[in-house]
This record gives sequence, structure tokens and C-alpha cells, in this order.
Amino acid sequence: PLWQCFNCRVYFSFSHQLVYDVCDTNKIEDEFHFLMECEFYRDFRKSLFDKAKTKIQLFNELADNDKFKYLLRDCNFYVSKYLKDAWNKRKNKLYN
Repeated sequence: PLWQCFNCRVYFSFSHQLVYDVCDTNKIEDEFHFLMECEFYRDFRKSLFDKAKTKIQLFNELADNDKFKYLLRDCNFYVSKYLKDAWNKRKNKLYN
């Protein structure tokens, strides 16, 4: 399941002590920030949220923590695409 990628941190090497310069907020780049908050991935997130709204009309009314849980639980395909695209954009900024 997709949530295991986040829990075991095998596929995405996040550290709760690292701050990356991809969005200029100086926030710790954890899973929640990467998926829900980071402005650097805003376009990908908009697409993800639009797709989630096709599954649950009141998606925008959910609290951010509930959106996060819903996405990881019920939108694996859409979140997988978001992760792939966002991770590649992140990698290109940090290492190119």
C-alpha cells in the first residue's frame, strides 16, 4: 500500500530534521508538507485535489489532516502520480 512508502521511508528519504530550499519557507520537509503544503508542488497538488474531488465532492471542506488521510487511504493511484511528478521536480531542483 502507498502509506507504507511514507511509514517506512524506503522510497522517499525524508528526515524530520532536514529543511530543503525547494519552497523557501524554511519548514521541515516531512510527508505532510510534501503532499499538502509545499508551494513548489502547487500545480501537482491542484491536479491531485481536483481528482480527489471527483471521488468525494466535499473534499475541499475537509480539514487538511483529513484530506491527507483520505488521499493516502482512498486515492492511491492519484497520489502515486503526484509523488512521481513532484519527486522528479524536487530532484531536478536540488541536484541539477
